[in-house]
Amino acid sequence: MLKIENAAVECLYSIANIAAIFSFRDKSLIGIRDTCINKILFHLHQNPIETWQQIDENTIFLLFGYDTFSNGLVKKSQYYKQIRLKFAEAIDASILASQISSNVLYNWQSIAELLEIIYSFDKNKYFQIINKVELDKLSKHLQGLWGTEQEFEFLHVFYYDSKVIKKLITLCEADIKQITSSILFFSTDGAIYLHKQGREFNIEYYRNE
Repeated sequence: MLKIENAAVECLYSIANIAAIFSFRDKSLIGIRDTCINKILFHLHQNPIETWQQIDENTIFLLFGYDTFSNGLVKKSQYYKQIRLKFAEAIDASILASQISSNVLYNWQSIAELLEIIYSFDKNKYFQIINKVELDKLSKHLQGLWGTEQEFEFLHVFYYDSKVIKKLITLCEADIKQITSSILFFSTDGAIYLHKQGREFNIEYYRNE
């Protein structure tokens, strides 16, 4: 437990797996699991995106009772409710919003997954984060990404706030060549706005979708 408490952030993947192993063991070993969880939550507060990228979906299921494949809360005991509450509390809305605002190198899919889980654990925390994102700053980092596979992922980050997505589309209007299926999916209002600005939608290209 002392080793775990003093471990660097680079060891989080191992710590998460150790915690998952001991989550099934007898009560005398639960302290090991709880030490691992506290370490994960500590780093999640300090650097949410880097920490999140070292935790896999299987670990999230074992430690927090959340199944990322079905996007639902599977384990509903009081213990898991407390753990999920701690997970949400550990996220610093200002830090995560700042990382999203200045995101150049991070994987958008990973960030979208993290925000999806935060929303499931604490909807208010999700909206705190989204409302703190500097959209003007973020829009500069999205140049060249519209119309690519990443478009779906960074729009997915704002999935539960259509007003924010519409504003982001408006800010990035000059970079958007045409209306895509992702824009239609995430923001009907945004697609209508772009249509009025003269952007076209290639129906034949997206007919399968």
